[in-house]
Amino acid sequence: MDLNGKSTKKVQPEVKDLGLFGLEIGRMPLSDGSEQDFLGEELELSAADQQRLSDIQNVGRKRHFIAARHALNAIDPKLLAALDYDDRRPKLPQGHVSLSHGGKHAFAIFHPSLAVGIDVEGPRDQLARIAKKFLHPEELAFTATQENHWALRVAWGAKEAIFKAAHQPGLDFSEGIRLLSWPKMLNASSGVQGNLGSFEAQIRDGRRFRLGAEMLETTDGSFDCLVWAVEIPKSLEIVLTGAESSGKSTLGERIHATYGWTLVPEYARTYFSMNTSEGYGIQAIQSIHAGQRHRIQEAHERLSAPSAGLLPRVICDTDELTTQLWAEEKFGTLPEDMATSPRAHAYLVCSEEIPWEADPLRENPHDRARLTNVILEKIQTLKRPYILLRGSIEERETQAIDFIQRQGF
Repeated sequence: MDLNGKSTKKVQPEVKDLGLFGLEIGRMPLSDGSEQDFLGEELELSAADQQRLSDIQNVGRKRHFIAARHALNAIDPKLLAALDYDDRRPKLPQGHVSLSHGGKHAFAIFHPSLAVGIDVEGPRDQLARIAKKFLHPEELAFTATQENHWALRVAWGAKEAIFKAAHQPGLDFSEGIRLLSWPKMLNASSGVQGNLGSFEAQIRDGRRFRLGAEMLETTDGSFDCLVWAVEIPKSLEIVLTGAESSGKSTLGERIHATYGWTLVPEYARTYFSMNTSEGYGIQAIQSIHAGQRHRIQEAHERLSAPSAGLLPRVICDTDELTTQLWAEEKFGTLPEDMATSPRAHAYLVCSEEIPWEADPLRENPHDRARLTNVILEKIQTLKRPYILLRGSIEERETQAIDFIQRQGF
């Protein structure tokens, strides 16, 4: 492979979809030989990455840099092409990203709506010597009870990953980042490899993070330590969307009544109950867009703290995605004040198979299938998790709840 990312051999990076409303991790192994032994596909680097790569003189550092970009490219080449930086921190126009390389691996992690961080390290004997500098006394006491070195490696990786995700310069590892639990498989014998389990941490401003740790065997028989972190939201936003007369409001009311999720109704109906819908213009849709966003935000702010570890859930009957599509379909334009990225953690897309019913606010009885496909394409562009709900209202409710529960928050 030359140092622009072109190769003559092929190794396919691995990608894992971990749920958690869109968390994806890409992995690229590192070879032990010269740069000619590095395996990968040709990359389309962003302008920022092309500049950064040209500034690196060391061959080994170039290989590691490229390997991490292969890991991100495996998740989605569009993410790699859009990669930019805030100082040294990688960033994307939409979503969150983190990169790491160490030991025999390079990794990338992406989430469409939540802050993320990742760290991979080879064996690090010096961790025992510096443990007092990065561990809180309670964490230090726990590591002393472990029979192997994995507690130190996981703790270091966790704090590195959280530091990247938190984006708080000067965040102290010992006092500012506290591990609230440890992976269940942490005290397994050193011969055990694979997933060590999930655990949680909190930083000084109260933000909490879900973490995962993994032991990765390398070609020389040693093990790399991978730790990833994703911020735990204070509440979850689940949005019902779909074409007209597809059962969104009925399903939202059922979920609210059965599971107690906070329901945010469709603001368009409230707006047009106070304003005539005859001859409305783009200004009306702009008002509905702003009103829907405001009511969703208010719903989140009213929620109480999580009970028994279960995050509060807000079920929204449409969101910004609907009003954006409405503006584009009705007027062929998207005003600047409406070009905001939706905040939903997941979408429940109601299929159009339910018969259309006339309503003063409904305009499109004949092209609902096309509109459903347009909605799905927009959600896929946002890389938000979704499910297309079919069947009766009862079947759709079961599908929706199963889908949300599988996400793992």
